[in-house]
Amino acid sequence: MFELTDVSIGYGSVRVVQDVSMAVGEGEFVSLIGPNGAGKTTLINAMSGTLRPLAGRVLYDGVDITNWKADARARAGIGRSFQRTNLFPDLDALGNVKLAVLGARGVKLRQALRRTPEDVWERSEQALAAVGLSKLAQTPASALSHGDKRKLELAMLLALAPRVILLDEPTAGLSLAEAPQILDLIHQLKDSGRYAMVLVEHKMEVVMRLSNRVAVLHQGTLLTVGSPDEVMANPEVEAAYLGGRHDTTA
Repeated sequence: MFELTDVSIGYGSVRVVQDVSMAVGEGEFVSLIGPNGAGKTTLINAMSGTLRPLAGRVLYDGVDITNWKADARARAGIGRSFQRTNLFPDLDALGNVKLAVLGARGVKLRQALRRTPEDVWERSEQALAAVGLSKLAQTPASALSHGDKRKLELAMLLALAPRVILLDEPTAGLSLAEAPQILDLIHQLKDSGRYAMVLVEHKMEVVMRLSNRVAVLHQGTLLTVGSPDEVMANPEVEAAYLGGRHDTTA
């Protein structure tokens, strides 16, 4: 469903990601892990179209989208969340989702300010219901808790009717009470089998729970890809990401 072939990404003469190749199958959940500065968010940016690779190719359902911009990828079915929530704070929850639906249809701002078609409202309400925010539909985004803002961001993703979902640290900044709710929603998306999903996450218990496969980045290169158990047992991963084995006798 989604494939990177020898992708390199950089800023000027500095290569942040070098020759990364990986694929995500339909309905598959792949976690992307690695130390801070390994290039995880940079790689997600290349997948979503925020950054254009210096070399290599990005394929979506067999189509070369390397030069597609982020908005074109979103309309084609590639949804992405960010480490920081990206919402319209003065709009209510339903209004935020409505703009996502209109954006997916390529509706321009001037048209969006006119009368909204009934089916757009219906799709927006369905997306809010899917994340449990129906009762907060009229609440301004700025007044939502951080956990509910994350839910709203997921609702906006679902409103795009995506086939690929890219999640960049969706539990960042959440309280102990809020994080399980978001993880349960992500688990439901995975179990539906409708999406190819890529997750950037530092919490290893989350990675182990959700992933079909895990890809490990280290200093901008792909160290290994495998099942969670295979990756956790890899000595190179322990040395690069987990700090090596500890001397239990000590």
